Amino acid sequence: MKFPFGFAICALIVFLLLKPVETRKPEISPENILQKHDESNMAVTHLNEKSPTSAAPHDPILQHSLKELFEKKDFHKALEFIEEKLVDRRIHEKTKKWLRAHLPVIYLSIGYDYLGKNQCAKALPYLEKSHEITTNKSTLKGLAFCHKDIGDQPRAVFYVDQARKKNIYDLELLKLHKEIMESEQRLDLTRDYYNFAKRDLEAKNKSESVNKIKKEQKEINKKLAESKNQISFRSNHFFMRYNNSIEANLADKTLEFLDDKIQALVGEYMFNLPKSQIEVVLYKFENFYEANNNSPLWAAALYDGRLRIPIKSLQKFDEQYKIILSHELVHALLAEIKQRRHLPTWIEEGLAQLISCTNNCRSIVGKKSGSTFLTKITLEDTFLKLTKRNSQRAYQQSLYILLYIANDYTDDIAERIVEAIRNLKVLSSDEILNFTINTDFTSIYNGAKDKWNRGVSYSFKVTQD
Repeated sequence: MKFPFGFAICALIVFLLLKPVETRKPEISPENILQKHDESNMAVTHLNEKSPTSAAPHDPILQHSLKELFEKKDFHKALEFIEEKLVDRRIHEKTKKWLRAHLPVIYLSIGYDYLGKNQCAKALPYLEKSHEITTNKSTLKGLAFCHKDIGDQPRAVFYVDQARKKNIYDLELLKLHKEIMESEQRLDLTRDYYNFAKRDLEAKNKSESVNKIKKEQKEINKKLAESKNQISFRSNHFFMRYNNSIEANLADKTLEFLDDKIQALVGEYMFNLPKSQIEVVLYKFENFYEANNNSPLWAAALYDGRLRIPIKSLQKFDEQYKIILSHELVHALLAEIKQRRHLPTWIEEGLAQLISCTNNCRSIVGKKSGSTFLTKITLEDTFLKLTKRNSQRAYQQSLYILLYIANDYTDDIAERIVEAIRNLKVLSSDEILNFTINTDFTSIYNGAKDKWNRGVSYSFKVTQD
């Protein structure tokens, strides 16, 4: 089992949504993030702890009992078993010492079990108990992640930088350090951490890991250089950083718009307000792609846990720009309620387009010929690997499916999907559609595909904010 720390990337095709605002053709604008389980991002491997190996002094039966619990991965019962034996006066002191030696891994395993269930509040006491006895990569990683997850940034910084100071690392810890320290604007520490890890891995001839680190280092150095030219300020729900070449007036309007928009979306769709401030980074357009290796070249913005927006020279605060901001914000709010669970891409992207649309959005027209309806698998998987042309089609058809549902089933499908995400344990297409409209994805897909092939047009039914 793997447990995702980070985010994967996805995008939006803005020109599919907008009525022409200018005479020139609107650009492709992928700019958001799908919280997809992506093994290329930070993912903590489930602890595969070994059964007790050394013999239990004076008590082979006790050793066998504990070994069985380890093999079943029933660490709660293993903890109860040890605690019971530790107060038993009949147990030899050397045996008790042997039992105590297993407490760190039991605490750690229980902590990771809760962590994998998105229950960091329950995980933390066990992770802390393990850390009090012994310090290792897993305890520091779990503690740093969980404190970040519950919005306790100072403690997250403390634990992840403790790993750096002790020269304890793996690729997951390095990425977690980068994620946390970017918020602190201390990527210089992350750079040093990566440099140490790279030297150590080179000495051990771990060429594959070295290559992964080198790729990360390029992005860190670009972000670090960009951070030296950034101005930052905060509002109630946002922490913004922007390149000092960008007009302050645009940055002010961006933050004001986001503050108003988040209140509107929370009120209308019952999203949660974020536990901590949402970070927004405005880049000079020419710096954006170099500082964000995960962004496809056709992307006009990005959400990877932060709203990252490239700003062109003479950028206007127009409807297209507002839709991009709204779209990114929807992804950030979805992240709050998904809690790192994977949401099928067509739902994530269709929903973000549907919610972020204004009266400037135009109808979506099915294609009678020349534009194949993508497969179910393609629409459910990440769009990042698609060509520019197919990514355009994927975004358009994701939205088309939701408009088909809104027209033929229920016009409050966006609200229902948000409710489904809150209530379901598994966020599959079938589970969500069964919860919202009592049907399955195959039926909806075939219905939408038929309408698409017949050239049926669907319009937005939205009100002006």
